[in-house]
Amino acid sequence: MEHDLAEAERVLAACAHERLEEEGLSGVAGALDGYIVPKSWYAGLVAQARGDASTAHAAFERAKQAVADDLAHCSEDAKSLAMLAMIHAQLGEKNDAFGAAARASELLPIRNDSFDGPILATTLAAVSAKLGDKDSAIQRLQSLVGVPNGPTPGTLRVEPEWDALRDDPRFKKLAAGQG
Repeated sequence: MEHDLAEAERVLAACAHERLEEEGLSGVAGALDGYIVPKSWYAGLVAQARGDASTAHAAFERAKQAVADDLAHCSEDAKSLAMLAMIHAQLGEKNDAFGAAARASELLPIRNDSFDGPILATTLAAVSAKLGDKDSAIQRLQSLVGVPNGPTPGTLRVEPEWDALRDDPRFKKLAAGQG
């Protein structure tokens, strides 16, 4: 979130593990606490931020395979599906991204899980934003800002998942805490 790509690359290169436990490292939109995230996900994000599309694509494909392997053991794991949705979105695989994000939200809706439910619903908003469905993303965010464990105006201001929405007046209101 600090956009320090050199430091992100340094930390990633120093990490000997191929899977990292997500403890809110990715902000609310990707906060799959307790989920083991493929290192290649972070490599893809860094490469993408550097403008290296081919390296990012290859890293996201590796991450997709790692998550698909997890889902082969437990196809109804909401956090794995949410991670897969984020990867599909990065790869521009619109239908797969929306399908996985929607299924994750169905498995752990807010009414049944007040901790992970808002995170999974926020993931669906992030997928919508990444894939250019601004209206859907903002509509979802409007219903989530203020929900415990949902996005806050502060996280909306700094998380890169929302970059595609920054110029929208509705998003600006949400990020200013006026939503």
